[in-house]
Amino acid sequence: MHADTRALIPHSTFMKLSVVAFPVLLLLTGLALLVGPVLQFLPSLTWNEGPVANAMVWHDRQRIGQILLLLAVGAGAATLWRGRILEILNTWPRLMVALLILAFVLGGVSAGVSDYARFAWLEWSTFLLLLGLVLLLADEARRNAVGFDNWASAVVLLVAAAIALRIMMGYAAAVLGGAPLDSVRLFTAVVSNRRVFGQVASMVIPLLAFPLLVSPTFRVPRKALYLLLAVWWMLAIASGTRGTWLALALSTFILAVFAWRNVVPWLRVQARGLLVGLVLYGLLFVWLPAWMLPDALVENRLAGLTDLTGRAELWAVAMSRIIEHPWLGVGPMHLAAIPGLFGAHPHNVVLQLAAEWGIPAALALLLAAGYAMVRLLMTLRGLADTPLLACLAAGLLAAGAQAMVDGVVVMPYTQLWLALVAGWAMGVCLRGRTMRSPRAEFTHENLRMSRVLVSLAMLFALALLIRGVFPEMLYRVEATKAYLDAGHNGIPPRYWQVGPIP
Repeated sequence: MHADTRALIPHSTFMKLSVVAFPVLLLLTGLALLVGPVLQFLPSLTWNEGPVANAMVWHDRQRIGQILLLLAVGAGAATLWRGRILEILNTWPRLMVALLILAFVLGGVSAGVSDYARFAWLEWSTFLLLLGLVLLLADEARRNAVGFDNWASAVVLLVAAAIALRIMMGYAAAVLGGAPLDSVRLFTAVVSNRRVFGQVASMVIPLLAFPLLVSPTFRVPRKALYLLLAVWWMLAIASGTRGTWLALALSTFILAVFAWRNVVPWLRVQARGLLVGLVLYGLLFVWLPAWMLPDALVENRLAGLTDLTGRAELWAVAMSRIIEHPWLGVGPMHLAAIPGLFGAHPHNVVLQLAAEWGIPAALALLLAAGYAMVRLLMTLRGLADTPLLACLAAGLLAAGAQAMVDGVVVMPYTQLWLALVAGWAMGVCLRGRTMRSPRAEFTHENLRMSRVLVSLAMLFALALLIRGVFPEMLYRVEATKAYLDAGHNGIPPRYWQVGPIP
């Protein structure tokens, strides 16, 4: 290793401490993904009953879980793991790093001059800490290939099984216990909106094929793994989330075009899972309700495949803000501050970034993301026997496609899944690649300054996160009750369950 490169790594004692502490971050990440849709912690949030209140409470629980994880990310990245962040950034092209820095600087300026700076800085800091999580997971996936793959695969299987079991328990209660069957309400047992389940499904379904494509590392029968995949396909169809159907179809097409030879096994597994999922959907959501549940409410979205369901109005509002504020936007999260607008975000990541962060920041972020995605596809195309990379590429492509019509980058639970899949994919692409030696002028003093800057950025984001959420975490129940008592009903949330700001 180059002498200057070694300066990126802390002293031996500090390094040992960072290695010992890193499993805590993996544990918190796994818990945030598992607990968010499964356990009903903080029962005081459930001040009221009913589908609207129940769904909104799930959103706040998942946000609180995310905040706790990001607190650990910020504290660790500013101290123990800042060297890891610098190491992974040193593998990136310098232009890509510069684009990210430019985007967050411009986003920070936009937040500073916005009408509601506390909320703008809150979203800005959340995005920066999520980026820190991506980098840390990528570095661990690069360093500890087998161990990280086993951990991440176990998390995917465990969470997927827990979510599917919880939803199917609701179905069984309707069929066997006499409760009304409502295909829309089935999903509010785990997430705030069935669209959030669809966003997660766009990333989970591609990943569920991985254990079926490699030698088994878990003592789980292959039939059980295929059944879990088929159940998720069934639930993705039953959810009625058209964005998920579009995202999975588009990601499959792109993979087939760019890397046909390396994705054929993945395509076969998914085709079998989809076929069985369609059969299960026909049995459980078409035939059985028609036979013995005449009062069942099973949503059919096939008749309205081209209906934008209000998105055109949201997109028009976002476009008007882009025209009015092209350079810095209206401020992060500020589309949720428009009075009377029925949605708190535009359901399109490009319009969201351009309207809120400004066109230059949006272009910088999109160019960096696009470059990373192209590199991932080229790596997949150039390597043989890469089932994991095929699964990860499919998940990221599906998430990116769905972000054009849905709030993938807004919902807290989906943000965590996106961070996991992106970090995992980045780490896999970097395996076996030696770290690029710094330029000659990049001296030890510069490297020390880089560590200081990483620490300051993470501490700044951490402080803004705490400042942004502390006032509101103390009265979540009262704020939600007052909001619903005022006649509002089911506004799509942006940060907390009460969507609009201030």
